[in-house]
Amino acid sequence: MWQRRDRTVTPQRVLVVSAHPLFRDGIIRLLGDQAEVVGAVSNWEEAKAIVPERPPEVIIIDHGAIVADDRTEN
Repeated sequence: MWQRRDRTVTPQRVLVVSAHPLFRDGIIRLLGDQAEVVGAVSNWEEAKAIVPERPPEVIIIDHGAIVADDRTEN
């Protein structure tokens, strides 16, 4: 937990979705200890599998991860 304006704030549970490993790693580093990263995956299908097991409060998603999945489904 971290302090902000005289109140304790619980870190948000975050899921990071991106087809680019460097982007995922960069976001995780930027979040640092301000968020609990529940997963970092490369596409939307992997993200949908994680959500029931470790529900995030916030999902950071790279648009390319969705577009890549759409191309493979057709």
